[in-house]
Amino acid sequence: MKHKKNILLIVSVVVLSISTACKPKVIASSDEGASADNLLNVGEREVLAAVVETNKGTIELELFAGQTPKTVENFVRLSMNGYYSGIIFHRVIKDFMIQSGDPAGTGEGGESIFGKFFADEIVPNIHFDDPGMLAMANKGPNTNGSQFFITTVTTPWLDRRHTIFGKVLSGMDVVMEISKVKVDQNEKPIVNITINKIVIQKRAR
Repeated sequence: MKHKKNILLIVSVVVLSISTACKPKVIASSDEGASADNLLNVGEREVLAAVVETNKGTIELELFAGQTPKTVENFVRLSMNGYYSGIIFHRVIKDFMIQSGDPAGTGEGGESIFGKFFADEIVPNIHFDDPGMLAMANKGPNTNGSQFFITTVTTPWLDRRHTIFGKVLSGMDVVMEISKVKVDQNEKPIVNITINKIVIQKRAR
C-alpha cells in the first residue's frame, strides 16, 4: 500500500513538472503594471502575446510586433486602455471568421490611437494560409481603425488586402465555438459574445 502511495506521489510530481514546464514564462504583463512601452520592446527570444478573455473562454494570440509594429502598437495600447473591454463580436461567419473591435457593435465604428485610420502593414511572407490568423478589418486600403478578425479557415483571397498582425497560440476551440453561434440576417450573434478584457504579456520564447 505504501509502495502504491509512493508511486502515485511520484507520478503527481512528474505531471505537475510537465504542466509547469509547458506554461510560457511571463516576463512582463499589463495586469501586473508593465507599461506599453516596456511590453512593445520585444527581444529576439521573446514573444508578445494577447490573452483575450471572452464570455465563451480564453483565446491567446501571438502578436507580430517585429513585422507589423504600428498595427501591434495600436492593438496593445487600445487593449491596455480598456478600449476592447465589454465589446461584442458583432460579425460572425461560420467557416470564415469572427470579428470584433467596434465599440458601437455595428461594424461602422471604432478608431485607432493614431486618429481615425492608419496605413496597412502588408508583409509579403505572411499569408492567410492557416486558420487562426489575426488581421485588421478595413473598408479598403489604409483604413485600419480598431476592428479586427480571426479566421477559422484558410483564406488566401484576403492576402495583401488585410494586415495580418498575429495568430492564435491557444484557444482555437473557443474561436470555433464562437464561429458556430446563431446569428441574425446581419451576421450578428443572437446572444452577445463579449470580450471581458485583454491582457498583454511579454513571454520568453
